[in-house]
Amino acid sequence: MATFEELVAQYSQAEGQAKSVNDLKRIEAQLWDKYGVEQAVLVLDMAGFSRLTQTHGVVHYLSMIHRMHRAVEQPVSRCGGSIVKFEADNMFARLPSTEAAIVFATEINHILTGMNMMTPAELDVHVSIGIDFGKFLLIRKKDFFGDPVNMASKLGEDLAGPGEILVTDDAMKLVPAGKFNSDKVSYKVSGLSVEVHRIKF
Repeated sequence: MATFEELVAQYSQAEGQAKSVNDLKRIEAQLWDKYGVEQAVLVLDMAGFSRLTQTHGVVHYLSMIHRMHRAVEQPVSRCGGSIVKFEADNMFARLPSTEAAIVFATEINHILTGMNMMTPAELDVHVSIGIDFGKFLLIRKKDFFGDPVNMASKLGEDLAGPGEILVTDDAMKLVPAGKFNSDKVSYKVSGLSVEVHRIKF
């Protein structure tokens, strides 16, 4: 069977040659059949990272990333998930459910709080986290693409503040009522109003 890159190339070529809609749908169906996954997506961003790096330098930058890696590696496995990739001060993970993703996010914050108690303020690690649930394309377990990845990234990187966990309303609907305490808030995303839940922990 064709690889992900080959299928994307076929789709691009078909578009460029104005192939029929059926041809495009056939290639797209092959992509989703081979690489499609439906899970929770969690995106973590280290808060205030650029400012701290400018102040303390690249070695401090690497040290902070190392501490973040240590904080997330064991809890993600305990929650049945896996880390898809690290990119600079960001971490991207997939988990079997919204509930597992929230438990993981909460545990990360508790671990970091404990770690921060043992270091001076300039070494403290604070993170912002976004969570969504849905279908995405998982490529060799090292990268992923799709609407839930985009939305979790928007929440974690752009909207959540330090120590905040934001979950989309659609993802939160998959969690048993009363399982987590949260505030419902509204944000503007690309000109659209989006309802999300800020988890209390």
